[in-house]
Amino acid sequence: MKISSKILFLIFILLLFESCSSTKYYMNKNKHITVKQINKIYKQNGNVYYLYSTYSNNSTIWTYSENRMIIYLLKNGRINNKQVFYGINAIDCPQLSINELRKDLYSKCALELDGDCFGFMISVAGDKREASFYVGINCLKHVEFESCLLNRIVGDINKYGLWPFDYTVSEL
Repeated sequence: MKISSKILFLIFILLLFESCSSTKYYMNKNKHITVKQINKIYKQNGNVYYLYSTYSNNSTIWTYSENRMIIYLLKNGRINNKQVFYGINAIDCPQLSINELRKDLYSKCALELDGDCFGFMISVAGDKREASFYVGINCLKHVEFESCLLNRIVGDINKYGLWPFDYTVSEL
C-alpha cells in the first residue's frame, strides 16, 4: 500500500510539472511573437502600443495609421482577433519625456517586476522613443495621469476594450 501511494504521488508530481512547463511554454511563445509583431508594426506605421502579462497567454498590440486604429489580440502566440476602427487620429503629444512618463505612471501605479507590462515605440519628430513599463494593467485602466499620452492610452484601453482578458489563477 505504501509503495502504490508513493507511485501515485510521484505520478501526480510529474503531471504537475508537465502542466506548468506547457503553460510556461505558451506564455513565452506569446511574448516572443508579441515582440516580433511590435517591431513589424512599428516599421510599418511609426507607432505601436502594447499590453501583455507574464500571468497570461494573451497580449494586445495596437497602432494608429491613416485615420484609423488597428488592434491585434494575441492568444498563445497567434493573432486571435484583428479589429479596425476608422476616424481615429494618432496620438499627438509632442512634449514627450520618457522620464516624466515613468514618474507619472509609477507615482500612481506600483512597479511590478513579475507581471503586467505596458509599452510603446513611437516616432517623435523623426526620433524613435521606446519604453516598457512594468505596471499592473488593472491599475493603469483606472487612473488619471498628468501626461496627455498616458491619458489618451488609458482612454483608448477602456473605450475599445484593449485588455478584455481576466487572467485568474484558474487559467494558469
